[in-house]
Amino acid sequence: MTDIDLKTYKFSSGLTYSESEALVDKLVAGYGDVPQETIIALLKNHLTRAVRDHRIEREIVAACAAS
Repeated sequence: MTDIDLKTYKFSSGLTYSESEALVDKLVAGYGDVPQETIIALLKNHLTRAVRDHRIEREIVAACAAS
C-alpha cells in the first residue's frame, strides 16, 4: 500500500488512517488529570483484545516483547 492509498483507504472500521488517528488523539486529549495507571490499564485492555483477535498485532507485540 502506498502513502497515497493510506490517505483515502477505509479500514474495516469505516475510518481512514487519519480519521482514526484524530479520534484517538481526541480521546487522549480528554484524559486531562486521569491517573497514568488508569490510562495504562485502558490501553493494556485494548492491546490484549487486539493481540487476541488479530494475528498481525500478536506478531508485533511478540517481536517487541522478545527484544
